[in-house]
Amino acid sequence: MNTAIVANDLLLSALVTRQQLENLSDYRFARRLGVTRSLWQLTRTHRRAIGLTILKATIRTYPKLLPHVIEYLRDGNHAET
Repeated sequence: MNTAIVANDLLLSALVTRQQLENLSDYRFARRLGVTRSLWQLTRTHRRAIGLTILKATIRTYPKLLPHVIEYLRDGNHAET
């Protein structure tokens, strides 16, 4: 499997797991991240690539997920958004 796809799935999976552990709706999780609900839903459902906004929000809100962000960027997943 492509390492870029794996890193994307790991980061997204880590975020979705956080959302589930905190028992937050998409709206409340997006608020916690500091992004719009629509951006989070599009990202979560793979209709939009993880972009700079989600990456910055992840680092700011969940610093322990920094290794996932670094892996994501290292494998060339970074989008321009």
